[in-house]
Amino acid sequence: MPILSRFTAAAVAGCLLSAPLQAGDTRASLQYDPKELATPEGAAAVYKRLRLSAKRACEVPSAIQKRQEFECRREIEDDLVAQVDSPVILAIHENAERQLRMAQAN
Repeated sequence: MPILSRFTAAAVAGCLLSAPLQAGDTRASLQYDPKELATPEGAAAVYKRLRLSAKRACEVPSAIQKRQEFECRREIEDDLVAQVDSPVILAIHENAERQLRMAQAN
């Protein structure tokens, strides 16, 4: 059975998010097998789970708070990417950020 790596990222959400998340830390965890990072498909799957983990940690029920949710997710994604410490995951993340900036500019 492969050894799974597990990371927990904490984003200080108290200053970013109001009520549903309360003050304090928002936590997200990521489990993956380091062997997954050896292929582009595996790395993409790890990154997809990383983003889903951040989304779940920061979800808010109100459309009014979507900007705060976005900022929370971005901070947690950045933290998890840094903790994974993989050039492949970093490249995927930077590409996703570039695409988001281009979409927002149009």
